[in-house]
This record gives sequence, C-alpha cells and structure tokens, in this order.
Amino acid sequence: GAIAPKSTPVQALMPTISIDKTRALFDLATKIDVGNKTGLFELRNEGILIHPGETSPTQVSFKLSRSYQKLIIRSLIATLPADAIAVKEAGTVGVEFLLDGKSEGRLLVDRDSTYIKTLDLTNVDILTVVVDNSDGKPWFDWLILAVVDL
Repeated sequence: GAIAPKSTPVQALMPTISIDKTRALFDLATKIDVGNKTGLFELRNEGILIHPGETSPTQVSFKLSRSYQKLIIRSLIATLPADAIAVKEAGTVGVEFLLDGKSEGRLLVDRDSTYIKTLDLTNVDILTVVVDNSDGKPWFDWLILAVVDL
C-alpha cells in the first residue's frame, strides 16, 4: 500500500479552504437580514464576510434544498488593522448555525481563535447563520466563513 505523505501540524489544524465551494455557498444565500448600522454580508477573497449590526445580529439563510451531505467551515476574524488591535473589544462575535431552524450551538469567535465546524446537512433544506457582536461592541467584528468542504 502507498504511504500517506506526512503533514505538518499547521496543515492538520488549518484545512485548505476552497474558494469555489465558498462562492457556491455564498451563491445559495436567499434571505439576508443585515444588522442595523454596521451589518454586512459580502464575498471576499478569504471567504464570506459577515459583520453583525450595532445592536441586532446579521442573519443569513442559505437554501441547500437537501442537496448536500456535509459542510466543513472555518470561522475566524479577518486580519484587523493596526489601530484596531489595541482595542480589546475589537473582533469578537457570536456565531450560531441553525439547520432547518434547529441550533447546532453557538461559537464565540475572537481574533485569537479559529474554529473548524462540521455540519451534517443530510436532509437539510435551510442553513441559517446568525452573527451577533457578542460583547455589545460591533467594532471590527469581521467574521470570515470559509468553506473547506461542501
């Protein structure tokens, strides 16, 4: 049998993201409810950028139409500008994934963390992602969702 190539710990922790699959997920967005004042939902080179509103979350629903088996997604805060790094509340969000309205739990994502989340999409029609500012401060809450596999 063939011997699998060794991978470095960095590769093991950070699976490669797929820009094509990230774009495919972005294109499935059907209901976009951006939060007040600072809410944002857009496609960037590094993934899907979702910014919560000042006091209300940004909520996006993706119409999967029971066409997918699983989603592996990487959640992180985009690189902050130098002037934001000193602001301790900058770059902290709560992220909740709902499969047909059923919560798969809430993650607290800050600029020091990256999460890899695997969602079982078997028979799932609608994936909803809710992003809130977690600490009451919407400063630089640039969540990036990048698809590893869909």
